[in-house]
Amino acid sequence: MADSPMLTVAEVAARLKVPVAAVRRWLREGRLRGVMLGGTKLGYRISPSDLEEFIQQSYREQGKQWRQKPHQGGSASRVQRTSRSAR
Repeated sequence: MADSPMLTVAEVAARLKVPVAAVRRWLREGRLRGVMLGGTKLGYRISPSDLEEFIQQSYREQGKQWRQKPHQGGSASRVQRTSRSAR
């Protein structure tokens, strides 16, 4: 295994600027790959390549969701017009 040193859950959370609990949830759900070392005492370790793959997959999923949502730009302007006419 010539990959870079494995990352801890706390290191991954710090890099992604998310709570540690979120990283653990992604690991349990199988969204993020990692290995459990020596049971729960040592916790998970994540390879940098698995983290990069997770990030890329997340961007692809967000892009699909963003493209599927209809643009709702007109509703805010209607609300403003309604509130102005009430004065």
